[in-house]
Amino acid sequence: MERNSDKLGAPRVTPAMWEQRRYEIAREIMANCFHENEMRGVSVEYMALCAVQAADELIKQLKKQRQ
Repeated sequence: MERNSDKLGAPRVTPAMWEQRRYEIAREIMANCFHENEMRGVSVEYMALCAVQAADELIKQLKKQRQ
């Protein structure tokens, strides 16, 4: 039987919800990099790769904490 919440009672997060959150996190990282000019001289492609990797790692850690 599938539970609708985790062991702490928080609502179960679906894969689609994680994917949406991943997008939001990466988008926010990219926006902050451009706003702060933190990555001068770095290609947009590399910035995007870094943003997605950071989002993936954050979600990985969040999923660990929910278990």
